[in-house]
Amino acid sequence: SLVRYLRTGDEPTAAENKELLLAHAEASGISRKDIAMDRYLHQLTVAWGMPLASRGGLNGRPKTPVAERPGVYVVGDWVGRRGLLADAAAASAADAIAAIQASSTAAQVSTATQVSTAKPAASTVAP
Repeated sequence: SLVRYLRTGDEPTAAENKELLLAHAEASGISRKDIAMDRYLHQLTVAWGMPLASRGGLNGRPKTPVAERPGVYVVGDWVGRRGLLADAAAASAADAIAAIQASSTAAQVSTATQVSTAKPAASTVAP
C-alpha cells in the first residue's frame, strides 16, 4: 500500500496526485505493470466516528483481553481505552503484549511455587 497525506492547503488535482504516487511506487521497484489492483481515492475521509459518551466513550470499546476466552486478545483501531485509529491499534497491541507477558510470568511463578512447596516423595529403603 502507498499513501500520501496532504498538508493543509495542498490541493493537487487527482491526476497530479496519482502520478506522484505511481512515481513513488516505481522508485520502490514497483512498475505500473506490477500493480494488480489500483484503487485511487482522491479525497478520502480518514475517520468518520469517535467514541461518544452515549456509547461509553473510550471505556465502551472492547478490551484487549477477551474475558470469555482466556489467552485470547484482540487488537485494532477501535479496541482499548487509548487513541484513535493507528494510535489505538498500536496501544491495543502493546496492551496485548503486556498482558501476554504478565500471564506468562504469572504462570512461571505459579509453577515455581508449586515445585518449591511440593513435599518430597517418601523414600523406601530396603532392609
